[in-house]
Amino acid sequence: MGTHTKHHRWSAHAPGTMAAVVVVSVITSFAAAGATTVATGPAQSSGRPAAANKAVAHRCFGLFPGRGAGDHYIEYPAGCSGHDEPELAAISSGANTASNITWTVVLPTDGTGTLGRRVVDLGPTFWFGAAVRDSKSLYGQAFQELQFYPDSTLTSPACGSDGSFSTISTPNKYTVCSPVWAVKPATFAEYAAFNGMLKRSGTTLPLVMNAGDTVTVHYSKGTQTGTPFNIVVTDVTTGQHSAALVLAGGIDGPLAPLTGANTTSNFLRWGAVQQAPLSLAWEIGHPNQYKYPLAPACFPGMFNCYSYNVTNGWQHATPLKVRSVKFNNDTVLPSSWTVVDGQGGSQQDIAFCGTYNAPGSNGSCTFPWYSYRASAAALEFGGTYPNVTNSYSTYNQFHKTPTCSGPFGPNTLFCPTTLSPKPPIP
Repeated sequence: MGTHTKHHRWSAHAPGTMAAVVVVSVITSFAAAGATTVATGPAQSSGRPAAANKAVAHRCFGLFPGRGAGDHYIEYPAGCSGHDEPELAAISSGANTASNITWTVVLPTDGTGTLGRRVVDLGPTFWFGAAVRDSKSLYGQAFQELQFYPDSTLTSPACGSDGSFSTISTPNKYTVCSPVWAVKPATFAEYAAFNGMLKRSGTTLPLVMNAGDTVTVHYSKGTQTGTPFNIVVTDVTTGQHSAALVLAGGIDGPLAPLTGANTTSNFLRWGAVQQAPLSLAWEIGHPNQYKYPLAPACFPGMFNCYSYNVTNGWQHATPLKVRSVKFNNDTVLPSSWTVVDGQGGSQQDIAFCGTYNAPGSNGSCTFPWYSYRASAAALEFGGTYPNVTNSYSTYNQFHKTPTCSGPFGPNTLFCPTTLSPKPPIP
């Protein structure tokens, strides 16, 4: 998030991180020297350096009547800025699949050599998300993000109650905060209903994971009062696992899963996209917060914006690999997979560069995509990696304009695209 910025009509929140000697948070805050504090939430956001404060939020829709012609939006918290969130979801019409999921992924690794990119160059975080029930939020819904911060380890104050996070630059390491973004019905202002740190089991310390590790992320409905989501992350490579992160204790009380199935018809009502309640996304549109601590956001065509540079950015780091998604304690497999972007994907390149991959732009006017690679047995995000099996129309897999209907009328949400043929992973 950035300093009290308002997101675009179709923008969504995303988390962010900071660079060396930077502090980023939904509200302004400071971390130890060399640390970055960032806040993330339902609206677009980003992180900043130590003398700055930033947040990253989930992207919301924001077209609300009665707030001025052509000027209707949900407002980000102070200190936050917006960003882009290309999403992936495994779909199932099975009963209660919106409340129980297990992801198996391989964490991205920094590139090597003179052309190598750090993963944090590409974006401050990727998250596993869940729409949750929140009686105090707009439409009775909020959005949780389990934010993985690349090349970063958390430092005090770690995960702020405003949705922020404080990190220091640590190559090829990952730590996690989990903000939940809600919207006040009376003012349409976004806020953090909860934020928790993912702790290593049996300790008060953050769970620290390594680039290249295989990890599982399990969401289930808890038995605690209010049946809040319980989230457990296991690092299969090292054998470490987290204590259960329980979505309770925040200002809105227990945050329970949505009822029903993980289908695109069960979407977040105040969001920008028609996507299933349980999904994954990269927060892009931010430069490396440690290298550019005063630049909370970036756009296609900018020299430091590798988020929108496939050829010289994404393809020079090892990508995030999604190896498996299963529901209901590993008993139900996805029926299909969908992708969507709440800012129109490559429409961003057209808006800022005039055209996709504009001549002379050196790849800075491109957009990353999801693809399947049989040799990796995984869905990957970024670009066309060696021996790719199916790139699903590359950047064209994302709809450029909102053509789906939502609470605010027709053509107000970005529609998902079903990946076809279905990726052959469980």
